[in-house]
Amino acid sequence: RGGVGTRRWSKFAKYLNEEYNVHVISAKYPYKDTISFCEDVKDIEIHRVSARYPAYAINPKRSFFVKVANRLLEESFYFIDYSQKWEKPLINKAKELIEQFQIKNVIVTGPPFSQIYYTSKLKEVIPHINLIVDYRDPWKWMQNKGSIFFNYKSKVSANMEKLVQKNADKIIYTTQDLTEKLEKQYPEYKHKAVTIHNGYDPADSNGINNNEEEKNTIFYAGTLYGGREDGILYIVKALVLLEKERQDINIRFNIYSEHFPMPDFTKEEKQVFEKYFHFYKYIPQKELFKVLTKHEYCLSINSRSFPHLIGAKTFDYMGFRKKIFHVGPDSGELKNILSSTDQIVCHFDERNILKGLKTLLNPRDNKVDKQSYPNFSIVHLTELVKNLFK
Repeated sequence: RGGVGTRRWSKFAKYLNEEYNVHVISAKYPYKDTISFCEDVKDIEIHRVSARYPAYAINPKRSFFVKVANRLLEESFYFIDYSQKWEKPLINKAKELIEQFQIKNVIVTGPPFSQIYYTSKLKEVIPHINLIVDYRDPWKWMQNKGSIFFNYKSKVSANMEKLVQKNADKIIYTTQDLTEKLEKQYPEYKHKAVTIHNGYDPADSNGINNNEEEKNTIFYAGTLYGGREDGILYIVKALVLLEKERQDINIRFNIYSEHFPMPDFTKEEKQVFEKYFHFYKYIPQKELFKVLTKHEYCLSINSRSFPHLIGAKTFDYMGFRKKIFHVGPDSGELKNILSSTDQIVCHFDERNILKGLKTLLNPRDNKVDKQSYPNFSIVHLTELVKNLFK
């Protein structure tokens, strides 16, 4: 299966496999998503076990009626998450592999989070394993407040997470901000917390020409919901202001996304939006990287709802050493990282973004340059993962 959820550990598994025998347990999924990381794990032993959640219900190409059925399942039998009834296939295979290959280090990642809970129970049965839990997102942030089971779900999830915190040997969070937040929530387990960011794979840029940039072009790939759509709205508002000052605006936003809830534009804003923004469907990862390199800038948007997360695509921008135009909250780790490398960093205010656009369009004032981010290379980050092994 593709998507950002599989990216992180497909990359880590790829590099860990150079030194260790890596075994991956995965639920069977009969489709190949447009963006997937199958090439990264082609040399890895993957054990596909029965899935309890119907795969067709989470296929990105599912019909409207299947989406409705999926929502009903989420509100009833699977009110926690997709892996809620996956305990038996997961744990049986894990026990088998641990015994057969004398495995010491066990890594489990979420969301979905039920599988983390089940693996933490495995630690009680096989206490000698070194259990490393990887939080790609904070548990409680993934709960749908519109759910009819929200209060009950929150209570059940909190109890599940307490057991995970208790049984894990090490707990990985993807940003320092998140690490600090969870340390405050579980101060008794602070000694287990480790920050290992997402990152870029240097191999992804091999053989791709990065010298064919078109001036004043801005690239974005990924979803545009969950608050990210506000970034587009405020950029449009800033462009409206800019058009009142000048008419010779040479800028183009190329957006590769199939999930964009259209903001409530005014007539003037909609005209500006249609003039400068161009939308395209997702394309396979290798093709996407070739498109990315032809742009002078890459657009990063951080939702106000999740200021402490860093979008995985931002690390790809770093790996290709692109200039970054960022819109997000006026705080948080990503803002600090990009500010420290002199990228164009804006917050959700049209006049602030207007200033950023002027910087981008004015060569004399534009001091933005391509930067190297070695600390966010997956090769380097894999070494941090190895440091947790016993």
